[in-house]
Amino acid sequence: MSCLFHGKGRALSAFVLLLTCLAGVASAQGQPAKLIPRYGFFKPSRPIDPAAYRRLAEDGKALPFWGAFFQYQGRFYGFYMIGTDPSLGSATSVIDTVVVPVALRFADGHVLDPTQPLQCHGSASAATITRHSPIFQNVDWVQGGTDVGTTQYIDAFQRAEWWNFANGSAPDYHVLLKPSTTAAVTIDVPAKQGRTHSGHGCEIYGDVEGLFFDKQLQNLIVKLGLQPNQFPYFLTYDVVEDHGILGYHSTFGNTIYATGTYVDQNLGPNHAYQDMVPMSHVIGSAFNDPFNTNLTPDWQSSFAPQAGCNSFLEVGDPLPGLAEPVRVPGVRHQYYVQDMAFELWFAKAPASTSVNGWFSMFGTFTNSSDGCQ
Repeated sequence: MSCLFHGKGRALSAFVLLLTCLAGVASAQGQPAKLIPRYGFFKPSRPIDPAAYRRLAEDGKALPFWGAFFQYQGRFYGFYMIGTDPSLGSATSVIDTVVVPVALRFADGHVLDPTQPLQCHGSASAATITRHSPIFQNVDWVQGGTDVGTTQYIDAFQRAEWWNFANGSAPDYHVLLKPSTTAAVTIDVPAKQGRTHSGHGCEIYGDVEGLFFDKQLQNLIVKLGLQPNQFPYFLTYDVVEDHGILGYHSTFGNTIYATGTYVDQNLGPNHAYQDMVPMSHVIGSAFNDPFNTNLTPDWQSSFAPQAGCNSFLEVGDPLPGLAEPVRVPGVRHQYYVQDMAFELWFAKAPASTSVNGWFSMFGTFTNSSDGCQ
């Protein structure tokens, strides 16, 4: 394990919602709960053992990952991330990313299917838009005048996060997604496990009980034969869990997986939760905390005061809904991704060695995190 030391630092702000138990949704006969857009942190009942997982990874049977630690107020905090250690030089990790389009069929007969035309904005499908998005396609990422590379968004984030290496001893450091897409699968949602509601701006959205939904995803991992050296991403469309969860990441056996919904409902200002915002949030968080174990000093965020005090290195959670417009060359669709916090923000570093001396990808954070009040 390599060591990245960051000393005590000033502080700013942050957010995360930890879900160790997902509450049930209202029944089909009950009153609909208020939709509160947010993200889940679904802690697995049987966490991955990093030592055993490393042995699998060394044999190519699991995803590549690395570990390091930082020190704050005399305490050491370890963390793991997908890819290779950037301090060891240039290396390219190619992550076999399996996108599984998941349609949900509700008891009232409505089906919300990511492979069908959008309800609200345009005639393309969520799956098609996702395939051509900056999550998988190359964009020239110029952050505050600094070009961090022509690449995919998650790779650009990892390079910007470890810019002291990517701009020095590891110029060809990359963590790339190699996407493939399965045929669409359909989950039937019993009336007691979910329902549809009138949409926010158009048509409808679905709300499904979280534990029920996650069990279906685990069943799909087995049914589809997905392996630990693959990263499954379950794509839904205009469907939330537990009254507003837009996505989360977790583990099942030795498989690291994530799910997120493509949203074209109006759930916040400035495209806050639309388009690729949930997907960028969830995958960014999964790659920076793959085992759901990365603890940090306590932090809170002025951008999500309802989250209270938290202590997990979930890079998307301090800045939920901060959508940034992105254009993919040759594609007409206007894309949006989310700004995300760098590891140094959580480490309360006194200064940042990430891109431009920032503490987040688009410069929203210019200082490290505040502790809890």
